[in-house]
Amino acid sequence: MSYAPWIDIPWKGNVKEALFGKAHAPTMGSKYYLVVRAVEEYHLQKKDVPQNFSMRAILLKGVVDAATKAAGEAKSQGHREYLRKLAERAAGKAQYLRDIEQYLKQNADQVSDIHGFIEAMSAKRAPTVQMPPPPQQGWQRAGVGGGAFAMAGSVAFEQMDPYHRAFEVDLERGKNPWKGAHGRGIGIQMVEWVNRVLNNGYDKPFLAYLEISDACFHALSAGQEAGQVLYASDGKLLAETSMVSLINGALLETKASGERRMFDTSEATHGKAGDYHAKAFIITVTGDMIAGIHEGGKMHHSSLNGGGLVRCAGMIGAKNGMVTYVDSNSGHYRPPAANVFAFLKFLNDFGLLAPNAMTTVQGSPMTIVNYLRNPARTFYGKETLAGTHRK
Repeated sequence: MSYAPWIDIPWKGNVKEALFGKAHAPTMGSKYYLVVRAVEEYHLQKKDVPQNFSMRAILLKGVVDAATKAAGEAKSQGHREYLRKLAERAAGKAQYLRDIEQYLKQNADQVSDIHGFIEAMSAKRAPTVQMPPPPQQGWQRAGVGGGAFAMAGSVAFEQMDPYHRAFEVDLERGKNPWKGAHGRGIGIQMVEWVNRVLNNGYDKPFLAYLEISDACFHALSAGQEAGQVLYASDGKLLAETSMVSLINGALLETKASGERRMFDTSEATHGKAGDYHAKAFIITVTGDMIAGIHEGGKMHHSSLNGGGLVRCAGMIGAKNGMVTYVDSNSGHYRPPAANVFAFLKFLNDFGLLAPNAMTTVQGSPMTIVNYLRNPARTFYGKETLAGTHRK
């Protein structure tokens, strides 16, 4: 059973109980003494101090060495397996600490200006920049209105986090800006951290605070920890995702494996897929369309392009190269209504809609053609109307 690398190693008492049968057993002179001693020395370090991360990583290397040596000498299969897992966890945690230390050095504002960081994290949408229009050829002729936009502020830290752990907080406008969090992620820990900083004068950065929070607690079983979201990088497609192109009046998908076929989402059957077997999709700033099966805590809209800027996002259903369903159900991007409307209009204008292709407007199903004929009067308002996601 593997553990997320940010989960800490067990305390000395837990190790003694596993190897000696009780937490307070004497260890001096035993073959496991060096293991227990290495674990004890590691846990003496103050964990939410970034300056201690290097030393903690060094001490964890000591745990790896002691546990590996002891495993080679242990006669009990159970002890050998426990020591092997302990060494594995210690090595993973050491690498995690080195990664976070490097990240904080590269993002020094998260250490030196904690209140400024909190203010930035309170924004409704992550900071973005003005983008030029997409290239005007082929599929990219989709003139998605409103320009490019970034992820919603409530999920923005998922991209910033070097390990891309699931993250979503409830930023309540005009009231308590840090109302709470939901989902299996580290959002609840950020809410705790913000309240400590604002109310109690806590002065350590968020990623350091995680070290003393439940998110890194050693007793978490594999599967209980925050989900690690897949993120595309270096312009490469994730496995099980596709690049969708417009070819001869239909949509063709090219999978990460290189397989090509008419765009079809029939295999999407759970979660946000709904009755329309829809997949998550985005349109990148260069006009490329990428789609994949949405899976909460693992594959989000942000996964498809590494959390970068987009021109549209939502859910799309298709069969034999024709679109059967579109909505704006992306909690990570929450696309402006104008962008969604422009995308639907593009699909209609280029004859890419199947007969009776549907969308969802304010919770009610409607054909896309009817929606385009009579968009809601508040269409140009701030909230997305063609979609099902909470506002």
